[in-house]
Order: sequence, then C-alpha cells, then structure tokens
Amino acid sequence: MNTVLKTYQLINVSDLENAINLLCNASTIYLFGVGGSSVIANDIEQKLIRIGKKVIYNNDLHIQMTFTQSMTKDDMALIISYSGTTAGLVDISKILVEKNIPYISITQINQNLISKNSTVALRVPSEEKELRIGAVSSRISSFVITDLLYYGVFKKNFDKNKDNLIDSRNNVSILKK
Repeated sequence: MNTVLKTYQLINVSDLENAINLLCNASTIYLFGVGGSSVIANDIEQKLIRIGKKVIYNNDLHIQMTFTQSMTKDDMALIISYSGTTAGLVDISKILVEKNIPYISITQINQNLISKNSTVALRVPSEEKELRIGAVSSRISSFVITDLLYYGVFKKNFDKNKDNLIDSRNNVSILKK
C-alpha cells in the first residue's frame, strides 16, 4: 500500500497526459526493458495490442537494440528501467535522442540518464535496496504507471478501443474450442 501511495504522489498529471498522447499518436510503439522490467513491458504490450495498437517488444536486449534502426519520428518508445542506468538501455535512449524519436521513461525518482534524456519522465519511488530479494516494490509501482497509461489510452478513444477489446477477446476465444 505504501509503494502504491508513494507512486501516486509522484505522478505529475501533465506528464502523464503527455505520455498518453504520445502513445495514442504513435504509428508504432516500441517497448524497451530487460530483467524485471521485461515483465512490465510484456504486460503493457499485451494490453495495448488487444486494443489495436501496433506494439513491438522482445525481451532480448540485442534485439531491442536493432529496433532503433527502423524507428521513425512517427513512432515512439517506452523505456522501463528501475535504475535508469541499465547499460544497453542508456545506449538505446541516446540513439532515440539522436534520431529525434520521442520516448517515455519509467524509472526511479533519482536522477539518471534514461529519464534525463526522455521526452516524458514518469517516476517511481526509490524503495528497492541495493541487494533485492526480488523487484517487488519497483514492479508494483511500474505496473501502476503502465496501467494508468493503458487506461488513459483506452479512455481517449473509448468506443473504438472497447470494440477492439471485444474483437480481441472473441478472436482468442476461438482457441478454447
């Protein structure tokens, strides 16, 4: 509960709205995140695909690095990195800046290279210890942020997204037969 409360206290509504608009207007959404952050990336990937957004993600950092070569200014990226210092993801953020491709970062509140260079920086509390038993509080707070992004995107075009979600559910239900 404390982690969720602290996460909500860190939310800048204007930044959240800007991030939602970037997601809504992107031709393709590229997701970047490794390790514990890959769980969050997989979750938002699935949600956005089900409402008809074009989303590309792979949990392999080398594959993620290759995404940058085909990205255009019509696309956008979402980089999820609790530390904000993951070596390959910092490199990707620099390439995105060089190519003028907007990106949203989800990182801890501490100053870091990934959030510093981002178009929109969304922050989570710095609650994890250096030696983590598991990325528990950072994962919870990142899920809060990505769920808010998803709900915001859904709400922007509610009727169309609702229809896409129903179609998606119907398509998946074929597998049960």
